[in-house]
Amino acid sequence: MSVLVQSYFLVLEKELVCPADWKIPEHTIGDKLQDCGPPCNLFSSAQKKGAAIVVGVVAASTLISSLFTIITAALDSNRFHYPERAIVHLAVCYAALAICYIIGVTRVK
Repeated sequence: MSVLVQSYFLVLEKELVCPADWKIPEHTIGDKLQDCGPPCNLFSSAQKKGAAIVVGVVAASTLISSLFTIITAALDSNRFHYPERAIVHLAVCYAALAICYIIGVTRVK
């Protein structure tokens, strides 16, 4: 079994080549690929906008569900005792993170 695993990694190691459009001087990936790195224009602006829309939708739904939990806890604080109270803290953290993602999405060009 170990011979198969070792031969598999040797095959992968022989095929490990930097793509032609990733050749960048003085940039390395690990210790195997010298002068290799992703270009700055890896994604088109349409791809960036599409990813921003997906992240924005997920962040907005996270914010809405977190705010629902926070508002429920604020209106009925006796409902959340010790074990359930951690959910409120997680909701506050997720709401803060969702706000940061929404701010980031609005800055995508």
